Amino acid sequence: MSEQNQFIYEFGPFRLNAQKRLLLRDGKIVPLKPKAFETLLALVEGSGNVLEKDDLMRRIWPDTVVEEGNLTFNISSLRKALGDDPRRHEYIVTVPGEGYRFVAGVRAGFNELEVRERTRISIEEESAIANYDLRIADAGDTSPQASTIPAVRALTRQKSIRDHRSVLTVGGLLAVLLALGGIGFWRYKQGQVTVDTPRRIPFQQTTIKRLTNLGNALQAALSPDGKLFVHSVVEKDGKHSLWLGHTEGGPSVPLRPPADVVYQYVSFAPDGSSLYFIATDSYRSSGILYRMPVFGGVPEKIRENVRSDVAFAPDGKRFAFTRGDRTKRASLLLVADIEGPSEADVASRPLDEAFVSNTLAWSHDGALIAVAAVNNQSDKKQEIFISRIADGSTRQLTASAWESIYATTWLKDGSGLIVAAKDKEGSLSHLWHVSSADGAVQPVVADLNSYHLRLSMPAASDAVLTVQYQYYSNIWVAPAADLGSAKQISFGSLGRVDGVRGFDWTPGDQIIYKAEADQNQTIWSMNAAGGDQKQLFPTGYTNSNLSVSSDGRYVVFESNRSGGSDVWRASIDGSDIRQLTTGGNNSEPHASPAGNWVIYKSRRAELSALWRISIEGGEPRQLTERAASWPRVSPDGKWVACEYDTDNTNKLAIVPIDGGRPVKLFDVPRLANFSYGIRWTSDSTAVTYHDWATGIWKQSLQGRTPQRLTALPQEKMFGHGWSRDGKLFAFVRGVQIRDVVLIRDLK
Repeated sequence: MSEQNQFIYEFGPFRLNAQKRLLLRDGKIVPLKPKAFETLLALVEGSGNVLEKDDLMRRIWPDTVVEEGNLTFNISSLRKALGDDPRRHEYIVTVPGEGYRFVAGVRAGFNELEVRERTRISIEEESAIANYDLRIADAGDTSPQASTIPAVRALTRQKSIRDHRSVLTVGGLLAVLLALGGIGFWRYKQGQVTVDTPRRIPFQQTTIKRLTNLGNALQAALSPDGKLFVHSVVEKDGKHSLWLGHTEGGPSVPLRPPADVVYQYVSFAPDGSSLYFIATDSYRSSGILYRMPVFGGVPEKIRENVRSDVAFAPDGKRFAFTRGDRTKRASLLLVADIEGPSEADVASRPLDEAFVSNTLAWSHDGALIAVAAVNNQSDKKQEIFISRIADGSTRQLTASAWESIYATTWLKDGSGLIVAAKDKEGSLSHLWHVSSADGAVQPVVADLNSYHLRLSMPAASDAVLTVQYQYYSNIWVAPAADLGSAKQISFGSLGRVDGVRGFDWTPGDQIIYKAEADQNQTIWSMNAAGGDQKQLFPTGYTNSNLSVSSDGRYVVFESNRSGGSDVWRASIDGSDIRQLTTGGNNSEPHASPAGNWVIYKSRRAELSALWRISIEGGEPRQLTERAASWPRVSPDGKWVACEYDTDNTNKLAIVPIDGGRPVKLFDVPRLANFSYGIRWTSDSTAVTYHDWATGIWKQSLQGRTPQRLTALPQEKMFGHGWSRDGKLFAFVRGVQIRDVVLIRDLK
């Protein structure tokens, strides 16, 4: 390890400070996890030489046996942080069968001594104090300032000495250093010594303790004293239950039995006297906020029609929540009394820059609320904003252009937040520390797990509780007439996700699918037997929700390659990539069977409706008057099946291809899941979609109630579809592992 390394290394626009463990690009901090920094430092120190993988792993993890995948993950993270072009590899080169080599030119120099502006004194004072300091040093003085003399003598031997603001002569810098020593001696004598040290960034060394091990946790919260935790569990049949556990171990005890309910939110009251939870009957409707005793009892209804998570004030008398108000054409941040109906607006934003409802966090001093929101200035990405409750003033805290922010929680001293978020290039949601002073971002946990369901960090705690999430998926193919004889054709392990967020057939029985692994995500193809696998698009962007035109010429997909989310088209081999939409709020495309139209969802102002655009581009046209999503055009080209917003809940709708009101609306099961999953049968007579628990539902256009597809495994399905001739059926099955973990900050 290189904790004592005093060198500064420069390469390209980067500056690596070994002592301070900082990487800067053009003067701005590049956030790196500690082990990733160690990996970079080792590579830079060995610049030009091949470092074998085993030697690197022994250096980075000297007392721990780890898998090679950890090193691979570090290298991948570094390449992204450095912006290393995958075609040229300007910084890190993989030497097959051996290890890695740092190939950029590196300049090394001694660490610099920083002189702060507020210690500035006149040249006359510097000279006088310097002469005094030299006399007392020569006399054998052992007081604090005498320790500066060896450093001064060492510095005078350097050929040049640079300061951040100007180049000083050796003599001038000598005078300044000795002056500072003299001032330090005087303040020492006066008992007024003050030492400025950089504010410590928390959670740079952590331990992770798993509190559950069944892999079926969903929501979780930590008690104010850090001794208890409450969590919801999803049973195999989709029923939810509520449990209470102890952070020091032992079995959890049930608080609420399995029921046809969804717990969208759980929390302890700030004083620990009770529990709160939001419950609803499905994932698509608003919920009811309840309060109940910590160790179980009859829940008390607090408020109905709650459509967001809530955050409680430290006094426990108020809570914050968000709401979209179409009358005001605004997304509102509100505060309400626990014991009454009164509520008041704190802040508002345009509906196309709405607050993210599950990201609220009330500061422990009661003055501020942190919340994420869409930011049009960063290509529709999400940023964190801080609202002051007293006057409603709101300021943007971060400028990180996150793809998604899932949760926030305040540190107990108010110096920053812990945030669960996915960056613009990654497929996983990691934990980050965000300074509340300047929005500076540092990674906290950046492993091969996701953390995005909940964050909980009480005021008295140095630990954050969250849900750790892993899953894998593979693609299976069966004859359409015999689904029970399906065969697996992809064979990824934990962390490899095939087909979940993009999956379709070509006319030639090729399968085009999105693959995610090790933070890389792109689009691949293979045949129905699993052979002839090819990567169609390079990594570096998020490409998903793909659809193949019926003539097999094009694949359309949504991508962030232009900044925001837009619809793109490419030739079936991945070449000739063209952007079809602009604006950054366009997604979920599907090509019509004739290959002339693309139907997609577009959010404009307060409405996320369906639109249509030519596959060659041009002027789009709106199809639905109400909010709708996940469109899929029927094989005969006449209809669009979609999720459709009604007054009470969302339903399955059948809309004419030219737009207008639905010709059919179908009620759906409680756990119906339309995400990535609406498909038509090959004869255009029925529509299928997933269930949040297990299996696939089939809705006949002539029927009233949906029926399950039989002979499929009793597992959760992530994607499915019939081949173009209707003879084959492919589906994506996988495993989700979600457990409650407690992450402690090792100070």
